[in-house]
Amino acid sequence: MAVCEFSMIRNFKIQNFLVSRARLAMVILAFFCGTSLAKPTDRAKQITTPNLIEESSRISIMSEDSVQNEQDSSRRIYGFTFNTVSTQRISLFANGRLTEYINTQNRSALGAQLGVLPIKFYGYMGLLGTLQYANLAQESSQSRTVLHWTSADLALAYRYEMSARSWIKPIVTLGGGSQIFMQKGELSDDNTSEARGYGTYGLGAAFNVNRLFKSKSILQMELIAHYKRIVSPTNERYDLNGQTLSAGLGIAL
Repeated sequence: MAVCEFSMIRNFKIQNFLVSRARLAMVILAFFCGTSLAKPTDRAKQITTPNLIEESSRISIMSEDSVQNEQDSSRRIYGFTFNTVSTQRISLFANGRLTEYINTQNRSALGAQLGVLPIKFYGYMGLLGTLQYANLAQESSQSRTVLHWTSADLALAYRYEMSARSWIKPIVTLGGGSQIFMQKGELSDDNTSEARGYGTYGLGAAFNVNRLFKSKSILQMELIAHYKRIVSPTNERYDLNGQTLSAGLGIAL
């Protein structure tokens, strides 16, 4: 009888020991499971944060592109050029005599351009104005005269430009203008002035300098070149038919 009681007590202690160990194992397992479940959340936060930064950066870039597109809704062109002018014949009558300027081929001149191109259609379309100045000297037995030769014209212009970062941007023009001749002489009676109208058409191109320096500035520096043909009625004193070659530096906004 005593042996049975001792056996029962020993089994009871062993059972209590196993139960306590099982409870301890469950607590430890619950602790590690809780830690492992918490870690992915922290990692998710770590992964989500860079994505939010990248998303905000992408949105800011898209907004900058939209601003750029709004600014590209029109074009304004400014340019300064060195020109070579050729024409056939210029003669002015003053002080009872006719002065003919014969050195009118390949004369050097200074020029300026101003364009406003508000219409966007596979590029930009609008108006382009040009101003040009040259002078000629003429010696005669009576006196010496100088011809101040100024031309101004306004033309419809189309500038093919698919992107602001295009390397080359061709341009075509069609218009007309006026040439003003002012003769100044040693004698006041030799002073006179006249004006003649003409038509013009031309073809040119702008080379994007910003691409060379990988610049993303809204202000676009350009090398410009332009050929312009002059068409005008002729008479015994004037034959302005000729051409103008221009090359210089421009800015497009």
